[in-house]
Amino acid sequence: QLPTDVAHLAWFGILIAVAILVGFTLVRPLPPERRDWAAAAYLAYLPLLSELRFGNLNLVTLAVCLLAWHRRDRPVIAGLLFAVAIGLKLLPLALVGFLLLAGRWRIVAWVAAAFAIVGAVSWPWLGAEWIEFVGVLRAIGAGIPASGSNILPDAIGATQLRYALPIAAVAVAVLAG
Repeated sequence: QLPTDVAHLAWFGILIAVAILVGFTLVRPLPPERRDWAAAAYLAYLPLLSELRFGNLNLVTLAVCLLAWHRRDRPVIAGLLFAVAIGLKLLPLALVGFLLLAGRWRIVAWVAAAFAIVGAVSWPWLGAEWIEFVGVLRAIGAGIPASGSNILPDAIGATQLRYALPIAAVAVAVLAG
């Protein structure tokens, strides 16, 4: 019910607050001699600035994932928080595999329980949409593109070079890990 300009300003303020909290969460545990550079890198990080500029939910999702990870010793809280993060964006679904490998099956069970409860409670109003959503997830899992890539140019995305980005990401993760 707010005017659009007021709603945009309020959301921008919320995102700024979330960015500050995420920054403190990431920088605070570092050794003191590295904190200044890490904070500067975080503030100058182009994807962070883009998130603030475009008002996406990725930053909020990251904050919820960090909070869930911080609370992983409490499976109920962590599971519900991970369920919220997955509900906002599908990318945190990838963390479920890591949680299982880490032996955190109770967290995964609470994620599943949260989705089952939300599905059951909302079924009378959203039943057909849930079925359609399962179809979308199936298409994503099958690798059927809904449209062209919004990241890779068509000249790269249409060739075998499209595998270079995920291979590079995995290589960096393995080498840095």
